[in-house]
Amino acid sequence: MIPDGWVLVPVVPSERMLTEFSGVWAPWLPKDRRELELKAYADMLAVVPTPPCGGDTEAEALRHQIKQLQKQLGISKAETRKAYKKLEYAWGKIKKLEARNDTPN
Repeated sequence: MIPDGWVLVPVVPSERMLTEFSGVWAPWLPKDRRELELKAYADMLAVVPTPPCGGDTEAEALRHQIKQLQKQLGISKAETRKAYKKLEYAWGKIKKLEARNDTPN
């Protein structure tokens, strides 16, 4: 399960990724820029935060995410609203998972 707000990216960027990066975000790079682009990409990957994780089941992972969200509540009104929406979604998902697990196969 990939947490909300996260995506998977390759360890080695594609040529198109590097072209988009250098053409849009770093047009100031010199002509022989591939090595610099690869280093910039590697540097970004090196500081990626650890994604939220939970237990062994999807419900446990969601419970862990809820606890993390509850810690964030109150930072700002906008952040609080976003957190409450995620919280409501996660609780609903847990209830559905638990209901499905309580139903005999």
